[in-house]
This record gives sequence, C-alpha cells and structure tokens, in this order.
Amino acid sequence: MPSNAYKSALLGLYNTLYEMKIINSRIILCILLAAISFVCNSQSNAKTYVSFYKDQGLIQYFIKPLIFVENTTKDQLNIDFTFVPEQSVNINLSVLSGQKIKSIDSITIANSNVILCSTDLQLLFIDKYKKSIESRYTCKTQYNLYPELFADGDWTITIYTRNKKFVTHPKKKGKKINKVNDELFSIL
Repeated sequence: MPSNAYKSALLGLYNTLYEMKIINSRIILCILLAAISFVCNSQSNAKTYVSFYKDQGLIQYFIKPLIFVENTTKDQLNIDFTFVPEQSVNINLSVLSGQKIKSIDSITIANSNVILCSTDLQLLFIDKYKKSIESRYTCKTQYNLYPELFADGDWTITIYTRNKKFVTHPKKKGKKINKVNDELFSIL
C-alpha cells in the first residue's frame, strides 16, 4: 500500500485538476490508478537480500526471511540466512505453531539437486507471536551447497523433533527463492 504522503499528494493533484476543469474525472481516475499501481509495484520489488561490508574486503549477505507452510496444520516456518561466500552459513528459523517446540533434532532442506542437513540446532527463544508460539532456532552449515540449493526453488524443509515431523513447502511456490538466485547467487 502507498504511504499517506503519496495518498495525500495524489488526492491533492486530483482536486486541483478537477477544480481547474482541465480534464474530466474519468481521466483523472485513470491517472490516479496508474500512479498507485506504480507505487505499489515499486515497493513490492524490494531486494530479497541485504549486503554489508564485514572486514578485510569481505561482504556479508543476509537473505531476508523465506516463508514455508506445513500443509496439514498450516504451521509456518520462517527461515533466513546470513553468510560470507565460501565460508559458513548461519541459518535462523522460526517455527510458528500452536505448541512450543522445545528441541529440534534435525532439519533438512532439499530440492531436486541437493539435500542439506543439520543436527546442531540451538534454541534461541520461545515467545508468544500473535495467536501462535514462536520457537526460534539457529545453526551453522557450510556454504558449498548453497548455490545449487538456490538454483531450484522447489524446496522441502523438514524439521524432526522428538514427537513430530514438520514437512513444509514454500508459501509462494518458490518464487522468492528463485528471485534470491537471480539477484544474488547468479552473481556470486
């Protein structure tokens, strides 16, 4: 949605042009709709990652959260990645569920090219989030599989706990994962 400043400016333009009877209301409406569409589209095309200068000429990348959903329970998994190319990758993930997840035994991230697995997940916190309980975890993995992993956005992320297995898929059929590949991994 456009900000209030954009709305006020567009409304002011509409009123001015209408009072001056320069153009009729239908043309003004078309101009306003086009302007709002442009503003909304430009805001949704934001980058999927942020880069930072780390030290000694190294650049650190943060991939903004990717959203996954478990098909039957509709529990949600938000996962983000922080890394320096050719070094380790920090994975941070939040499980939003009706129950708290006190421990995770392992996580696998798989597509048709790669299976990435980690058993070294550390609990960061458990907190209430809206109507769910957020269980936040972190782990470290090696970088070498990530270019192949992001080359195919059809991921399945499986989380294994003592009592349950959560199988999740991208909320928007891997579009954001493919966008990360196009914007970032294609140039690394």
